[in-house]
Amino acid sequence: MKKISCIIPAYNEEKGIGDVLFVVVPLIGKYLHEVIVVDDGSSDKTKQIVKSFSGADYIEHPKNMGKSKTIADGIRAARGDFIFMLDADLKFLNEKNIRDILYPIEQNISDVSISMRKNSWPLFPFKKIDYLSGERILPRFCFMEKIAEMELLPSYGLEVFLNKIIIKNKLSITVVEWKNVENNFSQDKRGIWKGSRVILGVWSDILCTISIFEMYYQNIKLIQLIKKNKNINPKISLVIPAFNEEKYIGACLDSVIKNSQGIFFELIVVDNASTDNTKKVAEGFSEVRVVYEGDKGLTKARQRGLDASKGDYVAYIDADTVMPENWSEILLDLINKDKRAVAFSGPYVYQNVSSLKKYIVWVYWNVLARISYFFTGYMMVGGNFVVKRDAILKIGGFNKNISFYGEDTDIARRLSKVGRIIFKRRFYILTSDRRFEGEGFVSTGWKYIINFLAISLRGKPFTNNYKDIR
Repeated sequence: MKKISCIIPAYNEEKGIGDVLFVVVPLIGKYLHEVIVVDDGSSDKTKQIVKSFSGADYIEHPKNMGKSKTIADGIRAARGDFIFMLDADLKFLNEKNIRDILYPIEQNISDVSISMRKNSWPLFPFKKIDYLSGERILPRFCFMEKIAEMELLPSYGLEVFLNKIIIKNKLSITVVEWKNVENNFSQDKRGIWKGSRVILGVWSDILCTISIFEMYYQNIKLIQLIKKNKNINPKISLVIPAFNEEKYIGACLDSVIKNSQGIFFELIVVDNASTDNTKKVAEGFSEVRVVYEGDKGLTKARQRGLDASKGDYVAYIDADTVMPENWSEILLDLINKDKRAVAFSGPYVYQNVSSLKKYIVWVYWNVLARISYFFTGYMMVGGNFVVKRDAILKIGGFNKNISFYGEDTDIARRLSKVGRIIFKRRFYILTSDRRFEGEGFVSTGWKYIINFLAISLRGKPFTNNYKDIR
C-alpha cells in the first residue's frame, strides 16, 4: 500500500466536516497512511468535532490565514509519499468515492488523480476535467520546493498553481467521476450576499495567480494529460477457501502468482478450520494473506473471504484448481466489454480424466449448460467466478444454510435479480477430478444436475449432506 496522506483544510466547517471524517478516518491503515485536519482559525465547533474522531491529526491556526497556507502546513506535517487534498464541505461522500480516487495512484495508472463532482464548476470543465477541483492526489515531490511559494499565494489561488506544476512536469491524470458527491457552494453556507462576496474573492484570487488566457490554456493542457485508458483495470481481490488442502494449495497459488499478471489487488486464503498444514503452506507465499474461519462450511468460508477483502470485484477459485495462462486476460476483457454485468464465470476443465469422461463433460457444458443458461439467465461455477462487491452485498452475501451442493446456483440465482451474469466457456479453470474418483463420475454428475434444478425451481438444494474428499 502506498503511503498517502489525506489533508483536509477547514474553516468554520462544523456542518460538514463530521460527515467527511466519518468516511475517511476508518480508512487509516487500510487505504490511507494518515488524515490531517488543518483548522484555519475556525470560530465555530470545527475543533470539537475533529477532536471527537480518534486517529485524525489536528493542526490549529490561531487566525484565518487562507487555504494555501493551510495546505502548506498540512504538507509539512504529512509523512506520506502522496498528498491527497480533500475539502471539508462535501455532501454524500462515501468509502467507494475514496477508493475510486485512490485506485489510479495505488495501481500506478497515473501520476495524479482528480475528482469530478456532481456539481463541479460548470464554466471551464468541458465535461472532461474540473481544473478547480479541491479533491486531488499528487506526488509529494511536486510540493517540496514549492511550499514557500505556496504560502505567498492568494487564499484561493492554490488549485491553479498546482495545475501549473502538473503541466510543467507533464504528469499523467486520471479524472474520477464522483457522480453522487456535491460540495456546498458559498451561497449555501453563508447566504446569498456573503456567499456572493466570497465567490468574487475566489475569482479575484484566481486572476491574481493566472490570467484568463491561462485558464483556457490550463484546461486544454490538463485534458491532454488525461490518461487515455478506457479499460482501467478494476481492483480485484482473490479468495480461495481451503479445508485441509495441503496437497493442492501450493500448486494453486503457484499458478495464480505465475498467470494472474498482477491483476489481483490482494490474495486471500481462508483457512476453514484445517487440521493439516494448509495454513503453513499458504503462509509460505509472501503475496498471500491467510484469514481463519473456524466454523467449517464452504459458504461460511466464502463469506469470511468476502468480509476480509477490499476489492471492487471479488474472485473465487477452489484450492484444487490451477489457473490457466490467459485466465486474467479473459477476465479483464469480459469486465471491460460489459461493465454492467455483476458476475462472470466459466466451466471446469478436469485434469487426468479419460477421453470418454472428457467428452461427456464437453457435452454437458456445450449442450445442457447452454440450454439451462438460456432459460434461467444464470450459470455459475463455485470454483471459478468473479462478482462485483456491491452486487453481492446487495443480496446479503452467501447463504450459510447451504452446506455444499447448489451453493453456486443459489448465489447465481439471487445475483441475476440485480444484474447480468456472464458465463463463457473460454473463461475456464483447470481442476482436479478428486470428487469423480471419490464419489463416482455418474453419481457426482447427477448430484450437480439435480441440485441445480432444485435451487432453480424451489430455491433450496436437494442434497443436504456432502463428503469431504481430500
